[in-house]
Amino acid sequence: MGNSIGKRVSRIITNSINNLVSNLENHSPMHSVQLGLQEIDETLVNIRHEIGKNIAKKYLEKMQLKAMLQEHENLYPKINIALTQGREELAKAAIARQIDLESQINVLEKNVSEHEAQEKELNDYLLALNAKKKEFLNELKFQKKQQEELNKNQAKVNLESILTMPQSTQAIDGSMKSSLVELESLERETRILERLNHIKNN
Repeated sequence: MGNSIGKRVSRIITNSINNLVSNLENHSPMHSVQLGLQEIDETLVNIRHEIGKNIAKKYLEKMQLKAMLQEHENLYPKINIALTQGREELAKAAIARQIDLESQINVLEKNVSEHEAQEKELNDYLLALNAKKKEFLNELKFQKKQQEELNKNQAKVNLESILTMPQSTQAIDGSMKSSLVELESLERETRILERLNHIKNN
């Protein structure tokens, strides 16, 4: 997991925004940046999860190491007592236990050191990704501002095109509206006459 995270972080850090936009040809620049931010956030979550696991393992191994060191130290007076009482076989057994403990202690000390080194590496990844995230957020802010300006300009162009519509077109539209009003008036007059005739006949 550590190696895969390292490769992923390295790819994100070395990949510029321009490269990201170019690689995602089917997406707008703004959407490409948003996808980049999403990947950064997902990677940050994974790193924090790995840091948590690493801290837990280091804690358990430190507890084991402390217990073994204590046991190793407690064997010295027992060895002396056994020798004092002429029980060399007991002293040899205690020494053998010390040697076994020393082998395990060496492994645990190495593991704890590795956990500390890995924890530092993961924290460095966090710092690097958060810096990259700021870069992407600034780019996203710029893209949104550009989109807003584009929308304003488009609205302005649409308004200008309406205001600069040729007079002949406006006259035609006015004539059509006038004709429609006249037709509605005639239709209303016809209905009134029909009802009047109907009343008279009855």
